[in-house]
Amino acid sequence: MPPPTEQILLASNTVTQLCVAALDCGDFALAKKHIADLTKSFSSDSTRGQVLVAKLMEAEGSLDKAKTLYEAMLKKNKANTMAMKRIAVVHRSKGELE
Repeated sequence: MPPPTEQILLASNTVTQLCVAALDCGDFALAKKHIADLTKSFSSDSTRGQVLVAKLMEAEGSLDKAKTLYEAMLKKNKANTMAMKRIAVVHRSKGELE
């Protein structure tokens, strides 16, 4: 059995995958529940939690809010490739990129 810290990380990875799957299936209530659980377990400032919150915003159609959150993440860490990628996705979703 893995050490407790590793168990927590494995569980959080599973919950993260569940959130993404719920978003892909349009089950926003399930995604919100598990995002809330993750942000309780980790800092609300965690990159993982912020990306999930922004992906939920995207899925709900709040593209500008999602982009603002990704930009804030990028401002804190200029090397955050996930935020860069998601900003491009938002632009593509808005029809601003081909």
